Amino acid sequence: MMSNSRHVLLMTALASYSVLVFVLDVVTPRGIEVWVLNLPVVIAPVLFRNPRLVLFFSLASSAMVVVGLFWSPPGYNPPSWDILNRGMGLAAIGLIAAMAINFIKKTTQLDDALGRLRRETSERDRISRALERSEQRLRLAMEGAGMGTFDVNLQTDRVVWSATHLRMLGYRRMPGLGRACRPCHGHTALPHRPGGGQQRPAPRTASAHSLDLGRRAQRPAAVYPG
Repeated sequence: MMSNSRHVLLMTALASYSVLVFVLDVVTPRGIEVWVLNLPVVIAPVLFRNPRLVLFFSLASSAMVVVGLFWSPPGYNPPSWDILNRGMGLAAIGLIAAMAINFIKKTTQLDDALGRLRRETSERDRISRALERSEQRLRLAMEGAGMGTFDVNLQTDRVVWSATHLRMLGYRRMPGLGRACRPCHGHTALPHRPGGGQQRPAPRTASAHSLDLGRRAQRPAAVYPG
């Protein structure tokens, strides 16, 4: 954004320039169209991103073009030519003012959208960091308490378990524990529990045994201590 001192300085310069163009138009004979020098006055307020300033300077420039038609000394061209040229000048000023106002509105909307995007990104980052800290505290608490996890998604038939869960059931740590997989159906002998013990027929792996715990259609084989 522009500082107040620069804002006042630029406004003073635009007003002085408009007066200078008007004086030049009045002292110039008809047929020499000076109205084209008013176009920078209409475009310059875009720097302030203020559509009211664009409208004000465009109306002021249009009024000076019309007044110059009556106050300018006669020239060598027919008056109708000067009227036609000044009419084209008024149309050009109006068109440029409309484009400048539309540009300001689009720029403002873009700035608002970028601001909302930055705020949403910052909020998502904050939520993500808070979630990571919460998951870390939960993991530490479960590890400290010796708790295991075992989740079954009945819609996708997908199971996720932890190694602590199998250790609680008395199984030794095996390769692949703690990963997600789909239930296995087939039975074989379970791995021996630490310290020995007798086992009944059970799923072919410790993971399959754990998976069957979450299924209502099957009941895992019991394990008896030695």
